[in-house]
Amino acid sequence: MNEFWDYGCSTLLRSAVLFGIVQLVDYWARRQRFHWQRRDFFALVMLLMLMPGNWLALRPASSPTGHAPASTPKLLKRSECRNWLEWQAGDFVRPVSAATPSIRMKFPATAGLIDWLPTVYLIVAILLIGRQVGQYRFWRRRLRQLPELNDAFVRRQFELACVKCDMEPAAVRLLDGGTRLPVPASFGWDGFHIILPRQAAQQFSAHELELLFLHELIHLKRRDHWWKLLAGLSSAMWWFNPFVRWAEYRLTAATELEVDRRVLATAAAGRDQAADYARMLLAFHTPSGNTPALSGLSFHGRELKKTNTGHTDE
Repeated sequence: MNEFWDYGCSTLLRSAVLFGIVQLVDYWARRQRFHWQRRDFFALVMLLMLMPGNWLALRPASSPTGHAPASTPKLLKRSECRNWLEWQAGDFVRPVSAATPSIRMKFPATAGLIDWLPTVYLIVAILLIGRQVGQYRFWRRRLRQLPELNDAFVRRQFELACVKCDMEPAAVRLLDGGTRLPVPASFGWDGFHIILPRQAAQQFSAHELELLFLHELIHLKRRDHWWKLLAGLSSAMWWFNPFVRWAEYRLTAATELEVDRRVLATAAAGRDQAADYARMLLAFHTPSGNTPALSGLSFHGRELKKTNTGHTDE
């Protein structure tokens, strides 16, 4: 129980320190207008937050021989008690190294509540992990029910985007999302899938569709679905640590920003085309956030604003 408590407190303290460091780097980068956010960096931050080891020790460690330190309290024997009441209680301890030791009483009721913490932690972690797994299974079943997108104009732009990404069009299924999915998205489990909403095929030009397909294909090529799964499971396992949730959010944001930069670089887009791409992202913005099982253009408004600012500034 002590090890569980020490690890949790140490993880929170380490996470707070790393959070402060990243905030300072963010402040400096904004002043210098420097795009520094990378997926791998925030994955490393999350790993440092969660790795074992009590960097900030909260209690003295045991001696190399395995015995307790000399200052460890011990239960009193009857011969050591100063009166009958002291011996009868049985829950009093006296420090060994003290010349005139004071009496300290333990609280069994509080200790019983603390002993329940691992059980509560496991129950909440299992529920959150089950929610993650359930979402992946739900989307896997749902994708099997979606039809292929056979529009000749859309398929042509999709094949051009595959050539620019060095991917075979036959290796990726292009599905018609209809009106069920409000934003384009990619799914990397059980094969590569790209889901395109019906409104995207109807209202966007050829160049905008090419940029859209480049975004999703780069997600699949970078295997972002694996990183998203690991980050989501880590956030579920360490649900008591709010800094881990923050690191997951920043990892997702950095992933989207990296993909957007690669899209513009691959398409050799100029300033005007970057502005068109930013407007396309805003057209697909949904306030409901994104689904852990999917990677794509669904994003939060605050980070989407940063993305668009970065696109128009480049």
